[in-house]
Amino acid sequence: CPVCALAVTGTFYRTDNGKVHADCYDQFQEMNADRCLVCGKAIVSAFYDLPEGKVHAEGDCYDKHQESKAPKCLTCGKPVTGQYYEVSEGAIHAEGDCFEKWQTRRR
Repeated sequence: CPVCALAVTGTFYRTDNGKVHADCYDQFQEMNADRCLVCGKAIVSAFYDLPEGKVHAEGDCYDKHQESKAPKCLTCGKPVTGQYYEVSEGAIHAEGDCFEKWQTRRR
């Protein structure tokens, strides 16, 4: 068994790496799985296959990834998701007071 290095007897799974004990199979999957770009944990269930790699579909990994790629608001510096104003310098949140603050600074 590639996980525990003991002889495989009894119930087992046949994999590309040989036989794996049924009791070792979850650990085998963890050891050989692709890793999430955001949290680094093994991807063994639903995921998004993005150009730069895979991201968990469950939890908040996908949202965090999207926020990391989103433009940052010129006023507050937070990721701009949802509705926004696009100005020559970048993007500004439409919600809240970011746009008003940006206009005030320009005067």
